[in-house]
Amino acid sequence: MKKLFALCLGLTFLLVMTNDLWATISRVDGQKCSNVAAVLQGGNSTFYVQGPGVDLATTLTTSNSAISARILRKWNGAQNLADFGNNPQTPGNIAWGRIQISVSATVSAPAQDHYVYIKYPMGQDRLTIKVIRKAVITGFEVIPPFTKPIFGNVDIKFTGAGLSGARVSDVRFKVDAYNPLLNALGESVTLSPTGAYISGIVNTSTNTDSQADVRLTFTSDLPRLIKATIVITFSGPFCNGLPVSYTFTLIAPKGPNAVFDHVYDRLNRTYNPTETVNVTIRLVSPVAARTLPISTSTSRVQSPTAVRDQGQAVYWAVQPSNAVRQTPTTGTPYDQNARYNVVYIPVGQQSKLINFQVGPFTTTTVNLITWMPDPNNDTWPNRIQSTFRIPAPRP
Repeated sequence: MKKLFALCLGLTFLLVMTNDLWATISRVDGQKCSNVAAVLQGGNSTFYVQGPGVDLATTLTTSNSAISARILRKWNGAQNLADFGNNPQTPGNIAWGRIQISVSATVSAPAQDHYVYIKYPMGQDRLTIKVIRKAVITGFEVIPPFTKPIFGNVDIKFTGAGLSGARVSDVRFKVDAYNPLLNALGESVTLSPTGAYISGIVNTSTNTDSQADVRLTFTSDLPRLIKATIVITFSGPFCNGLPVSYTFTLIAPKGPNAVFDHVYDRLNRTYNPTETVNVTIRLVSPVAARTLPISTSTSRVQSPTAVRDQGQAVYWAVQPSNAVRQTPTTGTPYDQNARYNVVYIPVGQQSKLINFQVGPFTTTTVNLITWMPDPNNDTWPNRIQSTFRIPAPRP
């Protein structure tokens, strides 16, 4: 027994002299910032720690209760070489053991260096863990503010911290019972779960740590909107604290009255020659009465009565114009040779039904265009266009 004890004491002394008492951390692989293993506030990172005797680790403790760590797996030298020997990112070494550890930080963990203590049967080593401040968005501003419904491009300034190098990795509508998507008529909009209705891009020339200017683009198949809740996710440099997600709600006024949409009497919008196309032109708001100045005389004052005209003019055209003709007897007046035709929506009303007959014309698609109130203004929302289809004749 005395000889065995002396032998063990000698081996221990030898290990001490070679500076490899139980274990030494020789390499750490995983997410790093400034070459230090790092984890985001509120996040989790996995690291591979290797070195002589590291696989003898028993437990992990931390220098701050806001940091937690646990051992996921161990490899001895031979296993380390076999599993990682051909991986240039985490090369194996038969003289080293390896452990895989998971490190988590709470959202309130101080953004500074902390330590994970790796305990062995005798002694311990420590691994430095840098907690990175999580990027945050504190607010947003629409530039310029909305004066009409949401449509096309919308520029938004997001403010916060850690946004330097931010890029939009995902943007989508959030639609549920508490966050309805509303069109300019106040109706709920139903979206296809597979549709891509919105995209975003960061203006890199103005991007700073505290600011990310984003242009959101709403696809043309969306109606004009007055309320939309959106979730945007920014990705970017991990060491800046990204990624970060933010949910916000856009609210816009209806704006000046205009044509909202064209509602066809067929969902597939496909009509054969001689068939009648029925289209309802819907406005954003009912047509308001127009009041003319009250006339007076020396003998008496007239009653202050509002004078109403024939209603709101909506100009419309079909392209190509010879694809349709006026429906006989009761059809909406239509002149193929006119630059545009006109219908009137009476005061207090919000829609108008027009109809026309598909002529002896075969094509792929036909455009229906409306202008309100200016037939010479082709900008949105004055000009609205929709399409219907006339199939080619069967052979």
